[in-house]
Amino acid sequence: GAVGGGGQRDPAAAASELRAELARCLVEQGVLLKGLGRSEPRLFREAIQACEAHAPAHFQVGVEASEAGNAAAAKEAYTRAVRLHLGYVEAWNNLGVACRILGEPEHALEAYSMALKVNQNCKKTRENLAICLLELGCKALQAKEWKNASGFFKQALTFNTNNADVYFNLAVMYAERQKFDRAKVNYELAVHFEPGHINAHNNLGVIHRRQGNVEAAVHCFEQALKFSPAMNLANKNLGAIYGAMGRMSEAISLTRAAIEASPRDAEAYNNLALLLRDQCDMDACLAHLASCIKLAPENPHADSRGSSFLHQEAKS
Repeated sequence: GAVGGGGQRDPAAAASELRAELARCLVEQGVLLKGLGRSEPRLFREAIQACEAHAPAHFQVGVEASEAGNAAAAKEAYTRAVRLHLGYVEAWNNLGVACRILGEPEHALEAYSMALKVNQNCKKTRENLAICLLELGCKALQAKEWKNASGFFKQALTFNTNNADVYFNLAVMYAERQKFDRAKVNYELAVHFEPGHINAHNNLGVIHRRQGNVEAAVHCFEQALKFSPAMNLANKNLGAIYGAMGRMSEAISLTRAAIEASPRDAEAYNNLALLLRDQCDMDACLAHLASCIKLAPENPHADSRGSSFLHQEAKS
């Protein structure tokens, strides 16, 4: 502390140090009690009252707000923490999380970038950056801003090469642009890094079927159903293939499962109507066709002369 005349400490400096020490002790006590299952958030507020400039106290208030589901209050507290201590990696990371919850991916990206600037080797920061860039990429994808979407997805992979959802959304983008070979590679990478990624299995099956590789398509739909037996799309798609192959009883069973999983899927009712027509069960055929028309009067597939269509999932 500063030293005045006669070797006496500056009273203001001494009082400031005392308040800072009190704040530190209150925060430590609060964290300790929380670890023992006795949460006392008032201790963190008291710490701020004792020393407004104590960044860890603001950080802990942010944690309490996050855990209570109040992202706006958490953002405010973490912002105060990083303003007081620019090198506070944990606060920057948590600020990014709060911004993402609030639907502010651009602000989240800024926060994660600051965290990475402080510590290049923080794995959590790199994973958070990848997730944030993925969200920005999905936003661009929905707007059909292909160049921006591709840029965000590829940048995400520089921070986390194992994120299956990034590969999945890259594949969706390529499929929408009719670049099916590139889409296929990225769906395969998605299931490599996350074997249970059912949407990637399903969409990969759709591409194989489109390219005439029925055996590979069947395998993909079966893989999706292995991880999620009730998956509407995979049941419907595999049912459509089995119907075309003449495996009628399996096709009907799968299409019924698709309807059970998603009772408002008009197209599944139409597909089932077609299968029942081919089995000469006209009463059941017309009943399911009526259900299709009731659910979607303008559905182009609500026609007993139509055919079964394969569909893919376009969500992460």
